[in-house]
Amino acid sequence: MFRWLTDQYPSINRRLSEGLTTDVAVDNFYLDMNGIIHPCTHGNREEFIVLDEAEMFKKIFGYVDRLYRIVRPRRVLYLAVDGVAPRAKMNQQRSRRFRSSKEAEELAATLLARDGVLPDGKQFDSNCITPGTDFMLKLGIAMRRWIEHKQKTDPFWKNGADVVFTGPDIPGEGEHKVMDYIRECREEWDPEAEEGHPHWKPGMTHVLYGLDADLIMLGLVTHEPRFMLLREKMSVVMAGRGRHRGRKKKDMLEYTRDDFELLEEAALRQMFQIQFRKFADRETVGMARKKGRTSNDPLVVKRNEEVQNPGTFEYDPERIIDDFVFMCMLVGNDFLPHCPHLEIDGGALSLMLNNYIDLLPVWGGYLTHKENINPHRFEQFVYHLAAFEEEHFKRRGYEENEPGWSMGADNEQDDNDFYGTWYGGGETPECAKAANKKGGAAQAAASEDAAAEVGGAAAVASAGAESKAAKKFHKLHPNDQSRSYRDYYYETKLGWSPSAADREDTLRRRRGHIRDYLEGLHWVLAYYHSGCPSWDWYFPHLYSPLATDMVNLSEFYEDDELDADSDGGDEDPKKAEERSFKSFPFGETTAFPPLAQLLSVLPPQSSELLPDPLAELMLEPSSPLAEYYPPDFESDQNGKRQPWEAVVKIPFIEADVLLETLNDILASDEKIRAEAEATNGEASVGLLTNAELKRNVHGKSHTFVPDREYLTSEDAKDGGASWSEEEVRAAVAATSSGRA
Repeated sequence: MFRWLTDQYPSINRRLSEGLTTDVAVDNFYLDMNGIIHPCTHGNREEFIVLDEAEMFKKIFGYVDRLYRIVRPRRVLYLAVDGVAPRAKMNQQRSRRFRSSKEAEELAATLLARDGVLPDGKQFDSNCITPGTDFMLKLGIAMRRWIEHKQKTDPFWKNGADVVFTGPDIPGEGEHKVMDYIRECREEWDPEAEEGHPHWKPGMTHVLYGLDADLIMLGLVTHEPRFMLLREKMSVVMAGRGRHRGRKKKDMLEYTRDDFELLEEAALRQMFQIQFRKFADRETVGMARKKGRTSNDPLVVKRNEEVQNPGTFEYDPERIIDDFVFMCMLVGNDFLPHCPHLEIDGGALSLMLNNYIDLLPVWGGYLTHKENINPHRFEQFVYHLAAFEEEHFKRRGYEENEPGWSMGADNEQDDNDFYGTWYGGGETPECAKAANKKGGAAQAAASEDAAAEVGGAAAVASAGAESKAAKKFHKLHPNDQSRSYRDYYYETKLGWSPSAADREDTLRRRRGHIRDYLEGLHWVLAYYHSGCPSWDWYFPHLYSPLATDMVNLSEFYEDDELDADSDGGDEDPKKAEERSFKSFPFGETTAFPPLAQLLSVLPPQSSELLPDPLAELMLEPSSPLAEYYPPDFESDQNGKRQPWEAVVKIPFIEADVLLETLNDILASDEKIRAEAEATNGEASVGLLTNAELKRNVHGKSHTFVPDREYLTSEDAKDGGASWSEEEVRAAVAATSSGRA
């Protein structure tokens, strides 16, 4: 994403290279702490890391201090550690952790074969950087103590900004905690009294550490005029490796302002305004009327010719930015797999933006409104993207030497088969409507005529002459009844048979697949704009639907029938425009307990990170959860080049079974403690220790307000009293004993 932005809008490169200059006055500085914890503990290095918690904590604290002194925020330093994630993110975390454990095993085996012995000490398991582990409990407690220590002993901290710390015991991803905090502070602002939360007022400068793609998007949807992203220059981070092999590696704690680059999102907004300036130059009909122009005025006539729905379209650069963020979601996000041919490296985002510019005047409105989508516009938008899908699979078939990807969609055109009508934009066959909406009534919508609509074996046999690719495919796969790359995709990736006997069920599954994906897009939009809409929602498939299947989307919305019945004759155009945006309802839910998240995302190789009774759930064959922790698994590159991009084929955890099993253990623990107290008159340890139970409790954020004093220039240079090695180890030991 970052590379695409700099290629698409090269003028932002100049500002990036300047970095954080001394003339930039920052009000609020936000740190997504997991972006610091990982490089300070293992640095994503492919080597055997020996666990030394005190040394790791000291490096984490030191780097936070270094960043704080470089940026020098005036209002608040906000430190956000990842807490329990929404279920939609847990599936991605689960895949990553299973893969990293497998890689760690392979690394250890390689070192053992090469050296005959492994390095002394316990190997550091990076999966411990997960809420609910002993490591994260210690880090959270030690970090609070360190902040208090700095504000008492270090003049820079003592006279600096307020510090807000939200630890791993508070649910939410770090970057989304930041967004929630900005929204909460902004909501307290009273424009008439011009007062509100001390950490927000209009026009403040916000800097967020990190330049991941999701941070860029999150910064844009805040619509804050002065929002910036800070990160280390790649030449600094990659020193000694790759094309930066000749550059000497620098210690993180010695970084200066010159080692960072700054992405000003205001510059991006300016680029968008330039790119879409032709829409800003056009007058809406309402504006023309206010100026006394009639409908026959040449300017108004020209406007009507260019914009299909001129009564409702008003240029709004912020809506265009929201639509751009939505397009970015379609090429990749942490919660949904993207359509196979929509690769950002393959030019998908540029394609989307060009199509959007062409379609915007035709629509006379926008694609999205916060978490709502206009289904008719989105369907038209996807239709233009789908035109490139078949070519993508033909190229993939050539690269992978697999004729299944090269079979054209025209092989599906049978008179009695659903492909020829439904995919052509006609009404969805009755047999697939059952999957359109949740609920018993919708499930019963499949009619007795379904088989006739779908077509039987005779319809398959009467298909037209097979293409050369199809003949080659069936020669290699004589038992496979796929007729196109779409059939082949759903069969090989999701196991849905293309045979005539199974086609009715496959159609229903494919239609339900699209519904799940559309619901997921609404979930992601809501998550970005308003916060987590549902903690337990997730996309229940490893692969996305194909773009060519995403038709008749309005059928998925509950109120679509009402819209269809309304003639809208006298309705205000603006109200009709607002009503055209749809969403899916999400019920209020709560985050998993931290130990439940650990059971959800950790592989069996990391079972030591769990309390013993929970570790047994992973390792014992008789465990009710045993099927969710396979000792080995397959990976599917799915057309991707890098190993880390592969689809990890492991089963989704059944939340109800997991929570019931965990609650049974916690109930047994409580019973043992109660019985011991009744017998002995004092509390006793149950199945879990007190510290382990503490790991399963949600906490609260902490605000540290320094006792500010006059700060001299010499004090500002002084680092104050830093924690010694002994003090860090003492804090770690104290947290281990459960006294903290």
